[in-house]
Amino acid sequence: MITDFQCNMVYLSSSLRRESPKTYASLVSALEKHGAEYRFLDNTHDIWCRDYMPVQVAEDTFCGFDYDPDYLHESKELLATRTDGNMVCHDLGLEVKQPATPLIIDGGNIIKCPDKVIMTEKVFCENKNIPRNKVIAILEQLFECSIVFLPWDKSETYGH
Repeated sequence: MITDFQCNMVYLSSSLRRESPKTYASLVSALEKHGAEYRFLDNTHDIWCRDYMPVQVAEDTFCGFDYDPDYLHESKELLATRTDGNMVCHDLGLEVKQPATPLIIDGGNIIKCPDKVIMTEKVFCENKNIPRNKVIAILEQLFECSIVFLPWDKSETYGH
C-alpha cells in the first residue's frame, strides 16, 4: 500500500481557486515553499478530491470506486457537486482498477497504512444491498490488504 506521505504528486481541484481563494493561495504557497509537485484536476465539481479520486495502492496501480454517498442526495445542489474520479483519471491518462462488483465508497473514509486500510463502518450502510462479508472481500481484493473497520459516529454525517 502506498501511504499518503509516499505519494510524489499533489492533485488539487481546479475549482479550489474559485471556491476558496484564501485556502488555495496558502496551500499553493506551502507546496511551492517545500518543493512539492502539484497539478490541477479539470472537470471537478467539488474541491474535496480525496473523496472521489481513486486510491493509489502501488506505484502504477490506482483503485477506483463509485463516489455516490447518501449525503449528496440530500439536495440538488449537493448532487451537482458529485465528481466522477474515474473520469478525471481517464483525462489524466491514469489506468484505474475497478472492482468486479461496484462499491459506493467515500474516499474521505479511507486511511491508508503500509499494510492495511482503516475505514468506518459507513461503507456497509452505503452498500446495504451487498452482504457485509462480500463488501469486506471486495475491499480486501481492491486494496490488496486487510481492512480495519471502526464504528461510524453518526453525528459525523460523512463517515470520515
